[in-house]
Amino acid sequence: MKRIKITKLEERPDAEVKNNIAVNSYRIGTMIDEPKVGSRFRLYDVISINGFEPRSLTGFWTSTVEEIIDDKTFKTVNSIYIIEELSEEDN
Repeated sequence: MKRIKITKLEERPDAEVKNNIAVNSYRIGTMIDEPKVGSRFRLYDVISINGFEPRSLTGFWTSTVEEIIDDKTFKTVNSIYIIEELSEEDN
């Protein structure tokens, strides 16, 4: 699990759903799995209880990932996102 910041870099001109998230908006949360083509990327709000961190039902989901551009950037049906791993000081 990694604490990350995900930022929307661009909305695709051919997006299926337009203007649902503003460009440059971001969300901070816990990444359980790397983005994977054919799946929606999920970012979780995780609550720690006595050191145990269960997956929360709340969080952020992208549309289906269509392409992994590089190790930090990926393209979905609607948008292009970048992921930044956060340090302990950023949490």
